[in-house]
Amino acid sequence: MKVRKMFGLTVCAAVSVVAFNAMANTTTNWFGASVSGSALTLTAVTTNGVDVTVADGKITLDNDSSSPLVFTPSVSAPATSDGVVKISASAVLTPSSTNSFAVTEGAKAGFAVGVDDSNNTNYYGFANGAWTKLAGSNPPAEGVETSFGLVMDYRTGKRNVQFYVGDTLLSAAVGGATSFPIASGTDNLVAIDAFGSGSISSISSGCEVAVASYGDVKYGSVAEAIAAAGSEHKADVKPVDGSGNVPASATAANGLPAVVCSVLGIAANDVSAQVKATPVDNDVDQSYITLAIPVSEPGVVKFTVSDGKTSDEYTNASAIKIPLTTGVYTITPALQ
Repeated sequence: MKVRKMFGLTVCAAVSVVAFNAMANTTTNWFGASVSGSALTLTAVTTNGVDVTVADGKITLDNDSSSPLVFTPSVSAPATSDGVVKISASAVLTPSSTNSFAVTEGAKAGFAVGVDDSNNTNYYGFANGAWTKLAGSNPPAEGVETSFGLVMDYRTGKRNVQFYVGDTLLSAAVGGATSFPIASGTDNLVAIDAFGSGSISSISSGCEVAVASYGDVKYGSVAEAIAAAGSEHKADVKPVDGSGNVPASATAANGLPAVVCSVLGIAANDVSAQVKATPVDNDVDQSYITLAIPVSEPGVVKFTVSDGKTSDEYTNASAIKIPLTTGVYTITPALQ
């Protein structure tokens, strides 16, 4: 087999003082690069000036791991990030002998196409200091672009990477693992390196938006934070606001759990706050009204409905039904 210069994309990370279905929650853009004709557009990212050709809607490279094209974010990850980052790229990945695989200094994760000693061509992922053959999708014909992604979770207790081609999650060809560990203490992405013989038409990065926290770790959903806390500590889960800030107390000024206020859209500083229940259906035959209670994340809040004498508990807000009789009904929300 003719040995060719590999094309690899590696992600460099560093220790920071800050603390899948992957990326299924709300995401926000971080940085990116795209090519249109011979124009390279960089968004919140810079390159290191390595000589490349920009033409025909792509960046063409012919370098090696000692002189990579480096994409460095102009700003640190968005304050709203929960520590889950997805790097997406469209590139022509030149297959090369797995015996010639390389990475750049500081690399924690990477992606490439390799040809093994039996002349089999597969995708490979780099993590935990080693390249692993991946299964689940076959590389296209040589010269055809691949759209792929690396999802890196930097959160304490996680710190892993997953590899995607399109929307397909790849797994280890041996053992079937879909998540691969990255180094402990690695908490942020500092650069993406590209090297070898190949081309890139686009590269971008997005972060999952944090909406809840437990301890020093942020999560993209309240359900994930509660799962991390466990039933004994779910009362310690706090919301994360639109600026990435976490309140000092898990209890809001109105006495409700702050994260419940967040899920239901209740002003946490309103001491008179109550669940705003709007009638949406009047069924005279069955003598009840169905209420519309806005819930941003179903499944994490339960509701106790009381008429002062008896009470019923609901785990689904849309299931709450109030009889068409005279009386005062109180709806009290809490974490499930």
